[in-house]
Amino acid sequence: MSLRFKQKGLTLVELMISVALSLLLLAGVMVLFSGNKTSHRMQEGMSTLQDSGRYAVTAIKRDINAAGFGGCISSSQDPILIAASPLPYVREYRDGQLVAGENDVSGRTIEGEPVTDGTDVLQIRGPLGSAVFYVKQRVSAIPPIVVQGDASAFATGDYLVVSDCVHTEIFKASSVSVTTGPPASTTIAHASSHNDRGGIFQTKMGSDSVVMRLSTHTYFIAPSSWTNASGATVLSLYRATGDGSPDELLQGVEDMQVTYGIDSNGDGGVDSFRDAASVTDWTQVASVNVSLLVNSVDNASDTLASYRYSPVGSAAITPSNTADRLMRQEFTAVLTARNNLM
Repeated sequence: MSLRFKQKGLTLVELMISVALSLLLLAGVMVLFSGNKTSHRMQEGMSTLQDSGRYAVTAIKRDINAAGFGGCISSSQDPILIAASPLPYVREYRDGQLVAGENDVSGRTIEGEPVTDGTDVLQIRGPLGSAVFYVKQRVSAIPPIVVQGDASAFATGDYLVVSDCVHTEIFKASSVSVTTGPPASTTIAHASSHNDRGGIFQTKMGSDSVVMRLSTHTYFIAPSSWTNASGATVLSLYRATGDGSPDELLQGVEDMQVTYGIDSNGDGGVDSFRDAASVTDWTQVASVNVSLLVNSVDNASDTLASYRYSPVGSAAITPSNTADRLMRQEFTAVLTARNNLM
């Protein structure tokens, strides 16, 4: 007796139908994956734009707000300058020029970095980013200043501002010595080796006096030393502090245009906005209008993404480079130089 088994299997037609259905299903998954990938890339690009734009505006705003700050004193009360051979920005600060700028530069280099042609340069002066130290006793003409706390961030040769609610003097530290305490204190000398007028303060100041470091920050656009994922050059926002090595603050900032609100009659209001080339008296600057064009650094769009940049016109702009798939957005802020209005 023999057993016979019935063979079962797929016919060629059935196999072809199965393969076709599998390919359709796979194609759907691939389309869904591609769509999600594109969406994710665009969301990342927008996130980069928003974060970069906010950070850049905040950094400049912080310095504008600090420009000319002198504790409870107004920057318009003519600080006395005793520092010997001061740098130009120190004299300009003394004269009430808290900000300055350059319009549509060409062939400009700042501390070794080539500024991108056609962009603007913004300079800000004041106790920018400086800690504020209160004195331990009244400030007299000759003895060193003693402040509360560890002021080791100050160094010999720094330009320092000391002020109370009546007077301000700008001097150069001839030595800085920290006493650890507790409580800690710091002795700052202002000898004639670093100052004119024998290093003698011209006024006496009260026990409410504060001491801060005077500095200048210069913001500009220049190429980064890095390239993006496609190998393209990245433009960045830089900040020079005068030490010969500018800080690359933020990649993806490709343009900066600045106009200045001018208070020509001294009433505390802005009469007109002018670019740097049209400003005749920098002491009249009451506000700064900063416009930054920020991009996503890496390609985030599947097509040439047009954009608008108000300082160069209201018409839509399309990148000329066909490989450019960057997303762009303009960030604008009107920042009040409030210490010039007191």
